[in-house]
Amino acid sequence: MLRHKALPKLMMISSCLISLTACSSIMSHTGDNRGYYLGIQANNELIGNHETSWPIKSLAVLDYPFSAVTDTLILPWDYYRNHSDGSSLRDRVAASEKLNHTDEALAQANTNIIQ
Repeated sequence: MLRHKALPKLMMISSCLISLTACSSIMSHTGDNRGYYLGIQANNELIGNHETSWPIKSLAVLDYPFSAVTDTLILPWDYYRNHSDGSSLRDRVAASEKLNHTDEALAQANTNIIQ
């Protein structure tokens, strides 16, 4: 069993290690960014950028699994933030269909089938 003197030291080291993980995810969620898996996206941008130095790239690679876990845990919050405009699922689907011109594509497909 741990000695009572070693317990505060172990707790301090553990809290420091935990605070250093998922940096990209936490930093991405503090801003106005919207979307899903923002920490993973930030890590991908750092790793793919040719102007980023190799120490930063290696930290992004080390942070990748921690950001993935954190982004997964924060996923319900991201969903709420992205869909907090008060519209229903039906309204969002209708807006998406209008944006993608789905009705026109279906009408064109029907005329091609009939001919």
